[in-house]
Amino acid sequence: MTIFEARHIGDLAYLISLVRPHVAVVLNIGSAHLGEFGSRQANAEAKGELLGFKESLQHCLSTSIDAR
Repeated sequence: MTIFEARHIGDLAYLISLVRPHVAVVLNIGSAHLGEFGSRQANAEAKGELLGFKESLQHCLSTSIDAR
């Protein structure tokens, strides 16, 4: 198991290029990282970088999206 964290757009893409996961879990797209990303949309875009690696990704689960 590997845990990836991102502070900027592009961080996840870089980490995924090093370690190709087969399963991914996105825990939340909410307001916790607004200081780093600037908006929920940018946070969602950063986490969406996982989908750019669908050739190695077999399962992707999102637990919640904070719609506030």
